[in-house]
Amino acid sequence: MNKFQQPKRAKLFAVIFPIACALAIFSIAGFAGLKLLVPPTGARTLEPAASAPVAVDMPILLTRGTDIYKISVDGAQEKQLTNTAVEGENLGKWSPDGRKIVYNKSDGVGALQLWVMDAEGNNKTLISNPNIFSAEAQWSPNGQKILFIAVEAGGTNQIWSMNADGTNKTRLTMTKTNDHRPQWSPDGSKIAFAQCNADFASCDVVVMNADGSNPTNVTIANINDDDFPYWTSDGSKIVYEATNNDGDVNVFIMNTDGTNRQPLTNVTGSRNYLPAGISPNGNKVAMNSIAGGLDTFEIAAVGINGSGFTNLTTNNVYDFFGAWSPDSSKIVFSSRRDTSTGEIYTMNVDGTGLVRLTNNTVRDTATDWRAAAAPRAPFDYDGDAKSDVSVFRPAGGNWYISNSLNNSLTAVQFGAAGDLIAPADFDGDGKTDICVFRPTDGTWYRLNSSNDTFTPAQFGTNGDLPAPGDFDGDSKADIAVYRPSAGSWYRVNSSNNQFVAAQFGVAEDKPLVADFDGDRKSDLAVFRPSNGTWYRINSGTDSFTANQFGTAGDKPVAADYDGDGRADLAVYRPSTGSWYRVDSSNGQFTATQFGVAEDRPTPADYDGDGKADIAVFRPSSGTWYLLRTTAGFTGQQFGANGDVATPFAFVR
Repeated sequence: MNKFQQPKRAKLFAVIFPIACALAIFSIAGFAGLKLLVPPTGARTLEPAASAPVAVDMPILLTRGTDIYKISVDGAQEKQLTNTAVEGENLGKWSPDGRKIVYNKSDGVGALQLWVMDAEGNNKTLISNPNIFSAEAQWSPNGQKILFIAVEAGGTNQIWSMNADGTNKTRLTMTKTNDHRPQWSPDGSKIAFAQCNADFASCDVVVMNADGSNPTNVTIANINDDDFPYWTSDGSKIVYEATNNDGDVNVFIMNTDGTNRQPLTNVTGSRNYLPAGISPNGNKVAMNSIAGGLDTFEIAAVGINGSGFTNLTTNNVYDFFGAWSPDSSKIVFSSRRDTSTGEIYTMNVDGTGLVRLTNNTVRDTATDWRAAAAPRAPFDYDGDAKSDVSVFRPAGGNWYISNSLNNSLTAVQFGAAGDLIAPADFDGDGKTDICVFRPTDGTWYRLNSSNDTFTPAQFGTNGDLPAPGDFDGDSKADIAVYRPSAGSWYRVNSSNNQFVAAQFGVAEDKPLVADFDGDRKSDLAVFRPSNGTWYRINSGTDSFTANQFGTAGDKPVAADYDGDGRADLAVYRPSTGSWYRVDSSNGQFTATQFGVAEDRPTPADYDGDGKADIAVFRPSSGTWYLLRTTAGFTGQQFGANGDVATPFAFVR
């Protein structure tokens, strides 16, 4: 199964230009027959449809000793992500989509480097320059770039940026000062950082463009120390620490050009207040305060307008802010209140509701808290989180894609008559890759969108059906086939190249690839037309589920129509052009008449709202009809009779 060979007729050309073919947009009046129907015959459910979703991930990151862990919000589940004997890993930070983690790693002799791994601790990759001290990594808002500081031998801290994969390293500051704590503006267009003297005793806040141009000292009016800059959530202001002539250290807020400087705290004496993070909703600033040694560290919060100042911890032991919860209602932090080393706790934003999450003899430090990664839109070839109208023309082996990102057309010749299309995101870059499975020799051919490389792989035999999906949860589609003759599934996990075989199904079954339990992993599932029953193995709990929903002749079109992160049971009935589904979020049954007998169901998220849209492709006219959940109805002429709509690839 490791045989590789060049594809027949694998000539490749890609043309991207404004759509020149005829496109037509139809009003809803041009598509008659939208109505609700009665439930399908025999819609008996063998388990409650509205079951609770499986925990998606363990979104709190922490450093335990010299390794990185992730832990569930209730502390019940934890997973070690790094494990090295000499080097130490720490300060993990989630990417904006929650699929990758950037972190510091010691080289064993004192120098720090930056590495990236996926959310499960796999695919660890060095992204900073070897043997050069690099730290303070910050993801750009879109996750495509990383800010960091680097110190070359004998030099000072300077601000750099690079692509998320470590390429295109660019030095942004060219000073003899020590520049640190870089922070992206919410729109990614600017960077704020602190520019300090040799011993970091006196700093100023500087704002520059994302490419390093036009650096401007915005706290020059204060001759004392200004440090710890944080952008407000709307990008209109900067929160920072400032010291006055008496040595009092407080938190201030100002416009991004340094005007309208206002105090958020106004404390005199030995206790210093330093901003530590702004809540995701933009309403509050969390602060660390210190009055001397480690045991004097406490946590406080204040409104973004200066109201509601509160000391959240006042117990004269080490309490240190870690991160805000994604919904801004809680704070995760490290504390020595119960042990001499430090454990992880959460509390409400007002300091109540204390919950201890860890209990061990090693020092734990909370570093980040991220919402669960949202499922990516299927058939999204341009990476804008919207599914693209697209077809494969078997006669010439041509792919045509209408890019929703910029309304351009992509045309690629890749494949041959007889190939089965199998588009999916195999390289994990958030874009669907063009891919075909050739039944005659059981070979997969794909184009990796991340680097435009070609990958062939022999996996399967004639009669197998391609069924790629992310079965191992590493955000990459795994090569997989379903063999109807044996009712067997075969796949290779992309995370570790492990071969997996499972017997699940019978000859008549239709294989389904979807995440029914919400754990961000594809579940083994089949639809049996003879009795209209769905059978699946839930990957999150390894449990079996059967649901009777549909009749012979129905086409299973499982997708996440209600946006809860779980695929819903759904069928399309060609004889009546009707859609029937049960929402996994609440067990509600929905019936919609949308389509005619010849139409091909093509459900996908065309408007990027996180919900699958009802949609059909009409071969006779090459017309798409989309019933988008947020953007509403539209029609588009794209394709010709004989084309295969790529969102129809796995509808059987």
